Amino acid sequence: MIKTSTVPNNLRHQRERVGLRQTDIAKLLGLQCSDRLSRWEHGIAMPSVVNLFKLAVLYGVAPQELYPELFSRVEEGAASTGVSEEGPEVTGNVLNTVVASGTS
Repeated sequence: MIKTSTVPNNLRHQRERVGLRQTDIAKLLGLQCSDRLSRWEHGIAMPSVVNLFKLAVLYGVAPQELYPELFSRVEEGAASTGVSEEGPEVTGNVLNTVVASGTS
């Protein structure tokens, strides 16, 4: 059996908190069906940055609240490489390392 890692998130919790169905959110995002949203909520896939921001607006939360564990790992990875708010941007290599070290 192939082990597939998933990305923990709060998407379903936030959607249910605002009282919407997957189909409602899919329509608001301009998606034809809710399949993609289901994959995001199950952590099998992730939304694009644009859709992540749209979801944050719809749910009334900051984007990092939708993926708190991933955000923490990115933040820790950036701190361990010497990246600060005043310093250089997080590179793709740092982000890839943080995400790959991730979840099961």
